[in-house]
Amino acid sequence: MESLMLSLRAVTPMMIYIFFGYFVGQRSFFGREQMSLLSKMLFSFFYPILLFRNTYRQDVSEAKLSVVLFAVAYLLFLMAILPVLVPKFEKDRTRIPVIIQGIYRSNAALFSLPIVTSIFGESAAVIVVVLLVFIPTIYNIYAAAILEYYRGSSVKIPVLLRNIVTNPMIAGTIAGVLFHWSGLPFPEVLTEPLNALANVATPLALFALGGTLDFSKVGRNRKTLSVTIALKLIAVPLAVFMISLLFPFTAAERFTILAMNMTPVATSSYPMAVSMGADGQLAAQLVVFSSVASLVTTFLWIFLLGQMGML
Repeated sequence: MESLMLSLRAVTPMMIYIFFGYFVGQRSFFGREQMSLLSKMLFSFFYPILLFRNTYRQDVSEAKLSVVLFAVAYLLFLMAILPVLVPKFEKDRTRIPVIIQGIYRSNAALFSLPIVTSIFGESAAVIVVVLLVFIPTIYNIYAAAILEYYRGSSVKIPVLLRNIVTNPMIAGTIAGVLFHWSGLPFPEVLTEPLNALANVATPLALFALGGTLDFSKVGRNRKTLSVTIALKLIAVPLAVFMISLLFPFTAAERFTILAMNMTPVATSSYPMAVSMGADGQLAAQLVVFSSVASLVTTFLWIFLLGQMGML
């Protein structure tokens, strides 16, 4: 019951924000076009502030190199094989990068930290914090590259690199890393407004996501949703967990690596897909339905590992 309540506490706020956005959208206060514009604004301004805030204040000095290298290596391997596998069952260029994002990109910031902290305590949270410095940066760079590549039939490398570097999310992350490394104290007068703007990013993104949902199109996406979510929440975390057993990680380290891969599709994948001309409806549905499905899968993961004596 405790594991189930933990999952509910993690997912329920997201569901409330999405439902509220859907409710407002259905009442015609805002049309889908306005919600899409809101998503683009979030991508360009609010999410970069969130990533800057989360990055500049993290202390990476306590990173355990083996855990970081393993998590990054597995992610890079996944990113290498997905562009080969996904086009074999999906030919639409607006959907391929959305499916790829749906499989590799996790909502680690919102889900992994509270789950790991709840099970292993504050001492284990530093592992998640360190990984959150590296993993989302790789997420965003790769997402920008894959979305840019599939936006056109041919993309010149200089143009691709320029668009990656100028991507607002990547810019926010890089700025946070540079500020952290500078050692400069953040101006106290700016702390409160920075936190306020950063904290509103995810709820507002989920609100906009709910407002653009069109459940009449779920039928067209049913098979794609089922396959992508099964890979995201079951196959990928199972593979990383089995491989991690070959290494001398502690229980907390192994579970943290698992938690970084077993969480729902990242919320930020939706505004990023919309802003770069990909299938926004599919991206939105992947976030929503993977969040709902994660209630079950998170409970099962924690329950099974507990039964195996690995928690």
